[in-house]
Amino acid sequence: MFFPNATFLYSAEANAAGAALLPVVNTLLNTLLPEEDFPHLNPALQLGRGVYPGEEWCNPAPLPHAKWHLQTGIALVDFARLADMLHVYLSPEGGDGGDGAAAAATAANTSLLLAVAATAALLPSLA
Repeated sequence: MFFPNATFLYSAEANAAGAALLPVVNTLLNTLLPEEDFPHLNPALQLGRGVYPGEEWCNPAPLPHAKWHLQTGIALVDFARLADMLHVYLSPEGGDGGDGAAAAATAANTSLLLAVAATAALLPSLA
């Protein structure tokens, strides 16, 4: 356990709150990135609803493991998109028609925001 003295973080109530807040946190953090800079290929996935069979009973269960898998899957798609963007922007042709510096800066900011989003969404599930 990452926070052994914070027993509330490992309670059924905190786990249910994590399940309820996951789409809220993802939506909030997605608003920080303009859609034209970082398009989500499947915006519904960002909400984490209707993603896998059994989630209606597994996600609110008093175990954080399902939310960890769910948020990791959401983040994996975002990181794959980020890697694709970086590849384009840092290629010799450059994604912005020049040396790619401006686009690389956007991608770096995106990377930082994705890291913050993943961390914030996983905090209730660090059991």
